[in-house]
Amino acid sequence: MTSSDHQRLLDYFSWNSCVSDERKLLYIATPKVACTSLKWWFAELEGVAEAVKQLKISSETDPELVIHDTLLAVAPQLLVRSPEQLERARAEGYFSFALVRNPYKRIFSAWQSKILLREPLQVEPYEGQAFVDFPVETMSDVTASFECFLEFLFANERNDFKDAHWTPQYDLLQPDIFSYSAVSKIEDTAALNAALRSHLGDGYISPFSKARANESLIPYLPQFISPRSKAVIDELYAKDFEFYNYSTSIPPAKEAFSQEQLTVALKGIELLRGRHQRIGEMRRYFIEQISGLLKDKEWLAEQRLTWMDFGKSKEDQLFALQAAFSEQAGQVEADRSQQLRIELERSKAETEFSKKELDQSRIELDELKFVIEQARDERERTKAEYEQARVEHERTKVEYEQARAEHERTKVVCEQAKAELENLRTDFLQLKLLHEQAQVDHEQTKAEHEQTKVAHEQTRGELAQLRTDFSQLKSLLDQSQVDHGHTKGEHERTKVAHEQTKAESAQLRADLERSRLEVASLVSEREAFALKHKRYLTSYKYIDAKIVARLRRTVHIMKRRKGD
Repeated sequence: MTSSDHQRLLDYFSWNSCVSDERKLLYIATPKVACTSLKWWFAELEGVAEAVKQLKISSETDPELVIHDTLLAVAPQLLVRSPEQLERARAEGYFSFALVRNPYKRIFSAWQSKILLREPLQVEPYEGQAFVDFPVETMSDVTASFECFLEFLFANERNDFKDAHWTPQYDLLQPDIFSYSAVSKIEDTAALNAALRSHLGDGYISPFSKARANESLIPYLPQFISPRSKAVIDELYAKDFEFYNYSTSIPPAKEAFSQEQLTVALKGIELLRGRHQRIGEMRRYFIEQISGLLKDKEWLAEQRLTWMDFGKSKEDQLFALQAAFSEQAGQVEADRSQQLRIELERSKAETEFSKKELDQSRIELDELKFVIEQARDERERTKAEYEQARVEHERTKVEYEQARAEHERTKVVCEQAKAELENLRTDFLQLKLLHEQAQVDHEQTKAEHEQTKVAHEQTRGELAQLRTDFSQLKSLLDQSQVDHGHTKGEHERTKVAHEQTKAESAQLRADLERSRLEVASLVSEREAFALKHKRYLTSYKYIDAKIVARLRRTVHIMKRRKGD
């Protein structure tokens, strides 16, 4: 045997086994061989049956069948999930057992419960095939429909069966790979029952004492096996007949079954078909809804990343503006220090204004954080609505199991789910509008940046004009000094003024030291203030305007002194 055979065996065991390490017991289920009853017996034995009934996650259409896909969720330790676990069962001598069934009766039971009743999970892969829609009204129709199904298996799946319910029992159990303590025929369980009683000891309750779950509406009858059907069954399940010692003679029926009984059974089958069809439609609908919700969740995650990238780009822009502001501040620092004593009081007032603007910036930042938190809350709410839709799906399936009388109430529940989805889409549109508003704000910021460039060029022109005025002022000052040397009285006054200027200069130096300390504080506050582009523009215009005003006042004072 190849490693793929061992892996196929482990894959089958991982969904169709029940293991108890405490009792050293291993049961391998065979579909359509009392596996539902035995799994419930095993769950009762391990004390998890009630938990299986309470967990409403199964996609099965019958409450008796929920054990098949719910046991793993409730008690995963009861299933063989690894090669090591299987090897331990072998090494420690676990009592391992399985059951088999007459191939004729087993395949007829599988066809009836899964194909004739149109069980959604099994019939969906075969939709559109002739045997699925084969009309059944009489006993001969049952025979013909069953034969049509067997012909399909013979033509398409005899080397690779797609469903375990009609896969040969030998291929499922693979006794050539795994050695069982007992493989019993379901038709005679006395020996197995005795072995289980001996292994489990006191308190043993036979799993074969109750009527089996999942009984058929139409009982097996030899007349349902046509000569062609018998030939196909004999070939498809040859290993089952040989290895498990079943006769290839068609087995007799346990009970009689008339056309009248068939007519009544067909009415029940028609009701079950309708219910199964509706459940299948609801299942596909909810799968589509859940898929849509998952896509919406992915979209929200992408939008969150977009907003984070947008915030990062804005942060980078603010850092760039801060660097530019620092560079400009260094260029004008020398000129600013000369006039600091005059503008000190105004700078203090401007500082207060800057603090207010900074507080406003912080408020805006908090608002942005609040928007982000809202987006996160929206994501969590979407997730909660998804979970609610999933729970609603499970509850709807249970309600459909009660009867067709509850059909109208289930439709109302579906309409509520659709309304919730519409609300969710509305919320998504609102979030999209917020994103578009943010893009508009970004364009406005770019326009303000262009205005800043224009204002900067105007300021540079004004500075050039001021330099020219300053040169003229210097020439006038030189001429004033020449005139001062010609007049002795002017010289004495100038000398006295010089002494006064020295005293004022000393005082100015002291003020300058204090101003430098205050300048350092102001620069720190302005660096924080520069986090917003609009605030930087206001401060920059203010500085340029004050430099121009001071230089003009200086020219005016010098001209007035020359006139004196």
